Amino acid sequence: AEPAEAKLLDDQLGRPLSAAEVARLQEVIERSGAPAQVESRITALTDRSLAALGEATSAGLITSAGCEALQRLAAAATQRRL
Repeated sequence: AEPAEAKLLDDQLGRPLSAAEVARLQEVIERSGAPAQVESRITALTDRSLAALGEATSAGLITSAGCEALQRLAAAATQRRL
């Protein structure tokens, strides 16, 4: 965020906001690229975790049923509609 937008975000923390103020802050946050960065990080970590589950299953460290349950849990926890 630009310095003025960073100050705006900081100034609004911890106080009640109007709908217009919330909308303005949402615009600032979206424009900063932070949501896209967070989503990219979630995707990367999920992919890494699912690969580790596959390796653990192949090595006999976890059952197929356990792997499938954890895969479903990972999907439920990370696949959101924004």
